[in-house]
Order: sequence, then C-alpha cells, then structure tokens
Amino acid sequence: MATISWGKPKIFIAPTGAKMYGSAETLPNAYSATNTPWQLLSTPVEDSTQLTGTQGDKTEATIEGGEAEATKFNAATFELAMNVRMALDEGNVYRFLPDCLYEKIGGTGTDANNPNHNKFVTTNVAIVVIPEAEDAPGFYCPDASVSIMETYTAADGAMWEITFGLNATSTLKAVNFGQYQATSAFTSNSKNYYAVKAKIGGAA
Repeated sequence: MATISWGKPKIFIAPTGAKMYGSAETLPNAYSATNTPWQLLSTPVEDSTQLTGTQGDKTEATIEGGEAEATKFNAATFELAMNVRMALDEGNVYRFLPDCLYEKIGGTGTDANNPNHNKFVTTNVAIVVIPEAEDAPGFYCPDASVSIMETYTAADGAMWEITFGLNATSTLKAVNFGQYQATSAFTSNSKNYYAVKAKIGGAA
C-alpha cells in the first residue's frame, strides 16, 4: 500500500537562510539558534493548509492565419496558505506564532508577554512541511514572503490567516518535494527549537 502525504502536517518555520542539514550530514552535538533555528507552527485549522500553483502566462508567436509556430509559458507561481487559531494553550500560555514572524513595535526582538506589542514581519522566511506519515513526500521552500491577517468568526473563533508566497533561489526551486525529518534540539524561554534534515529526495 502506498504512503501518501495526507493528514495532519507539521509546519516548521525559520529565517531565510536557516540551516537545512543534508542527508549525508550528521546533526551537531551542541545545538543553538544558529544551527537549529526552526520552530513548529501550531497545528492549523482542519483542511485549511493548502499549497496552490498558478501556471505562468502562455505566450504564442503566431503567423498569418492565426496558427502558432512557437509557444512558451512563463514560470509558475506558488502559495502556501493555512489558518491558525489564537488560543490560550495548556498552562494558560498565550499561543504565539514562530519568532521569525514577529518584530517588536518600536524595538527589536519580540515581546513574549503581550502579542499586541509585536507586528508581523516584512522579511522573508524558510518553510518545511512534513506530512503526518513522515516517509511520505513533504516539501521545503528556502525563501517565502509572508502575509498574516487577524480574523474572527463565531464558528472558528479568532484566527491568523497566513499566506506565504514561495520563491525560488539561485540554487533551489520554490517548492522542493522529498522526505524531511525534524529533531527536537533545545528549549529557550519555554520555546522549542528543531533541527531539520533532508532525507531521500530532499533539497538542502
């Protein structure tokens, strides 16, 4: 029976340029925010996580009579979207998004006690999506722009509507499918950080 990528995904986010370990690399003995900066996004609202691609515009070179003698497509574009509920988690702790999605209003870093003292970043991030069946294909985006809107409905409560615009780099595609593995690395200020490694077919 085939192993496919449906079910509850784990979504890891880090600053652009975050260390992605290759399949032949050994994870470090000592972890830090430099070599293991990935954080786990809270589980999104059911069925809200979606990767969509838009085919690039088609251009035709036509001759008399309207017949095309050459055709080309521009590059496709990709977006990853999901909704995450705002909540008080276990221990009466206010749910935050990963650090790299925030910056403190009028300062640096983030305010861990009051999310309203933070604004959402305008800088880009890196993303890894690992499906519920970890041997199934997940994907890695090395560079993504971010749009976050705060919304509310009576059915779902308060939510962050998050959209990432996925970008290629000079060495990697915008969307790189393969097997990826995340290992819990260390905890700092009650936040968990992970090392992420590309396995079979993954891009690093």
